[in-house]
Amino acid sequence: MVTVFLFGLLPGAILGSYWKGNETQKLRYSEFAILLSLILLHLGISYFRNNISEGAFLLYGLSFSLLCGMQFPLITRIIGERWSPAATCLAADLMGAAFGSMIVGTMLVPIFGITFTIKTLILIKLSSIIISNRM
Repeated sequence: MVTVFLFGLLPGAILGSYWKGNETQKLRYSEFAILLSLILLHLGISYFRNNISEGAFLLYGLSFSLLCGMQFPLITRIIGERWSPAATCLAADLMGAAFGSMIVGTMLVPIFGITFTIKTLILIKLSSIIISNRM
């Protein structure tokens, strides 16, 4: 799963670099797409339970990573840091990934289960969309 996710980040970043125009609006679109993919994951797991094929799950991971990869060049253009926007974004991404994987992997999934964890991620994504729309 990790390999498939990493495999999708680069093509997503390439797609995001070609996606020019109003970066803030495009970032919002990608946020909504990620939110919808989390909702679809929740519905899929709730409906199919243990009957999701490995291929379908890997394809979902690939599409999710494409969406995440698309955000990276959009954000670097939005912040417009003069010297190294990629370094700042990478540092924030790595810090978020480290804290997120620790919290999700050691607390949320083992204690509360995957369904609760997905619902929590949906709420976090909704709150980030609401906050970004107010800015």
